[in-house]
Amino acid sequence: MQVICPSCGHRAERDITVGEELRCSECDGTYRVLADGTSVAWEYRAEFVTHSTQPAERKLAAKGVLVMVLCWLGVILFLQSRSVLQNAQDKADSPPGDILAARGEVKAVAFSPDGARLATAGGIYKGRRRWETGEIRIWDPKTKACLVAFAGHPTGVTGLAFSPDGKRLVSASTDGVKVWDAASGKLLITVNKSPNEEPWRVTYDPQGQRLAILSETADFHGGRTRLVLRVCRAPQAVADEEQETLLYYPFEAGSSTRFGWDVPRLAFSPDGMRLACGRDDTVLIWDFRPDRPSDPREPALVLRGHTYPVRDQVFGPDGQQLATTGDDETLRIWDAATGRELLKFDSPRAGIAGYRSVDCLAYSPDGKYLAGGKAQNLAIWDAATGRELHFLRWHSGQIEGVAFSPDGRTLATGADDHHIKLWNLAALGLDK
Repeated sequence: MQVICPSCGHRAERDITVGEELRCSECDGTYRVLADGTSVAWEYRAEFVTHSTQPAERKLAAKGVLVMVLCWLGVILFLQSRSVLQNAQDKADSPPGDILAARGEVKAVAFSPDGARLATAGGIYKGRRRWETGEIRIWDPKTKACLVAFAGHPTGVTGLAFSPDGKRLVSASTDGVKVWDAASGKLLITVNKSPNEEPWRVTYDPQGQRLAILSETADFHGGRTRLVLRVCRAPQAVADEEQETLLYYPFEAGSSTRFGWDVPRLAFSPDGMRLACGRDDTVLIWDFRPDRPSDPREPALVLRGHTYPVRDQVFGPDGQQLATTGDDETLRIWDAATGRELLKFDSPRAGIAGYRSVDCLAYSPDGKYLAGGKAQNLAIWDAATGRELHFLRWHSGQIEGVAFSPDGRTLATGADDHHIKLWNLAALGLDK
């Protein structure tokens, strides 16, 4: 009879008995002969005998794989234990500052223009894209007391900003954009939106004339997501107010992902005349000056240099420079008027390659420092040279928001660990 080895396909003529265990003369594999009703009468199908003794080479290979798996498991456990120990040490030795405890994840932080209040937002996440509530809190950063706390949205709040006069607070969540009384937490107005749009980012211009909203839609094309940028007149929360749209710009993003993709953030220049937004590995800048000769509906500048998606961008306090960070693990500083790259430097090298991206940025009020959240860590750089001044481990969850106080004495970070850390910059050796 002819028997076919299931491993190498070698055919052998021999007398056999169905169920008999055989060894292939070509590959030295051991198998059992099975009757196969679909084969011709003289051909038999075979299968490996998993319980039989394997050749020495196979045993060694199996042992090698087992040793490799155990080694990797040991490395992972070591890194986790080292991270926990390092985090505990950092918390014990962290520079003077205060800790505020939120009820859920903290996705955004914002100081009022006078620095007298700190607003934080996020919510309680239940997993699988389900939220229990979207929470907003307003704190007194001096006394650390929570002045107002309310569930502003049914889903997590991902956008938050004070109006320039500090009287209003605007929030964005997938259910919409709402404007609140910053003193009482009373809802003043819900900004109109298309049913297909889910707002993620929102910000006022520094003059309080415009409100920019970036929304995600349910439209997907080839792995790309349709986003919509709207700029409208800042609502004044009066009866029967019509919300005038100044800019409507739909675009697609998400094609140049690396290890995930997130909705980009928004940034107005200090004079309110420019608006920046990331789009894949570029940054789009709109110019709202009335004397601009080109079409104001189209970006005036497109910054190219990053090789993976841009996470955040922020204008310097003088409006002449724009700092950006992306998934290519670099930070870049640009001339905001011409789009010329002025400086490029790497994000902190700590962490696994591909996970060193800085997700959120802030300029200090005097323009001397840049601060950014990288995973669970806070990095601070000299903005003129890109030199890393501090790399601080304290949070146990990813940092989602970072903001300097207007007087430059405090830096607030909010993270998924349900905490806000108020860093004392003087204790870090950083003058205001």
